[in-house]
Amino acid sequence: MSAMQSVFLYQNMVCPHESDFVRALAARSDVQITWVVDTEVLPYRIDMGITRPDCGAATVVVTTDDVLIRRIVLDSDPQAIHIVQGPRGGVCSRVAWRQALDAGRYVGLYSEPGDPRGLKGALRRLLYIWEYLRWGHRYQFVLATGQLGIDWYVQCGYSRSRVFPFCYVTKPNCGEVSALGTMNKTFHIAYCGQLVPRKNVETLLRALARLISRDWTCSLVGDGPLGASLRKLTDELGLASRVVWMGTLPNAEMQRFMQKQDLLVLPSAFDGWGAVVNEALSVGTPVVCSLACGAAEFLREEWRGATVPTGRIAPLAAALAARMDMGAITSEQRDRICSWARKTIAGAQVAQYFVDIMHHVYKAGPRPVAPWRRPFNVSAAVQS
Repeated sequence: MSAMQSVFLYQNMVCPHESDFVRALAARSDVQITWVVDTEVLPYRIDMGITRPDCGAATVVVTTDDVLIRRIVLDSDPQAIHIVQGPRGGVCSRVAWRQALDAGRYVGLYSEPGDPRGLKGALRRLLYIWEYLRWGHRYQFVLATGQLGIDWYVQCGYSRSRVFPFCYVTKPNCGEVSALGTMNKTFHIAYCGQLVPRKNVETLLRALARLISRDWTCSLVGDGPLGASLRKLTDELGLASRVVWMGTLPNAEMQRFMQKQDLLVLPSAFDGWGAVVNEALSVGTPVVCSLACGAAEFLREEWRGATVPTGRIAPLAAALAARMDMGAITSEQRDRICSWARKTIAGAQVAQYFVDIMHHVYKAGPRPVAPWRRPFNVSAAVQS
């Protein structure tokens, strides 16, 4: 491996949940990164208010031309590292994955776990096992999102020694800490995401109905096919005056909104990650999240939030009640969470972790520990 390491990342779009990581890699003197994508922003992401993020000094190539993608792989430095989403990724990932393996290049997988639910989940696991036996054993590393990802890929045959916990990255944007939590006794809860069955918003509403005697309000940010039925359920549960329907918000506006909340709730039946958890923590808002979300990885200590079993109303209601008992979030609590986010899950920290993984894989360096899994000195972080 040369002093300047060339890295190619193949994905389906210029994703804002990757851009801070890519931008941080591009800013390093020892990494040259090229981001090869099918499109700048997928249409359904545009509908969610997502726009093309700043990629810094990274080279971005937007193409679905098979010939060009193969040429990018073959013309790259023989020591270059090619990171793909695997055979179910976008066009760029699928073409580069096959070409890089055929050419004997350095190749790694960066992926969420498969959805394990039901018969489709069982069949999906068999497919992943077959893919491992045919191609997967040739990857030098797997960057798996959260403990869910690690468990999934190990169960599909990948050696635990080659699987590393990884995450999505959003840009910390703490700004001036909101003082709402110290001025208003009403407890502000938010859900941000699509209104689709997989997100389990119904479970959240039914859990809140058990806490009707408490002083809270819940804002739902997002849209989707379940919008009408969820509004009807809200009326049936007597929550119409307590639930605010925000619709879709642009990302920058959503961050400002999130900073005014006391708690984010993500009750999904399955989320390979759940980047809204990053966004909440990065502005100092704690999270209650289902264990079926990869981002539950970030909630290992109570002062950042809690995890609950998926799809169960009583445990979610208990977790919400416990957070309400703690009271509206204070500026000091928000500062603490912001400090943790800046020092563990921001682009520069995850970029360094990635470089350390590559040093371990290709230069026999020590196996690194993910920064969000290391002991964290809260007092020292807040003071620094």
